[in-house]
Amino acid sequence: MSETIPLLVVAGKAAFSVEGFCEAFGIGRNLVYDQIKDKRLKIRKVGRRTIIRAEDAKAWLDALPEGPD
Repeated sequence: MSETIPLLVVAGKAAFSVEGFCEAFGIGRNLVYDQIKDKRLKIRKVGRRTIIRAEDAKAWLDALPEGPD
């Protein structure tokens, strides 16, 4: 028997391009690349493409500081 692994989906996607991540979270490319450079956002490379998995997007979002109440 094969085991089914649940797939985390954020904003209806299993993974994002940098452009798609920017659009989904309403942030700019410079901020995304700064977060990647500072190792706050994990990426994967597929050839020359940069991919952000939904799991990594959620981890990044969860690590952001909370706003004022």
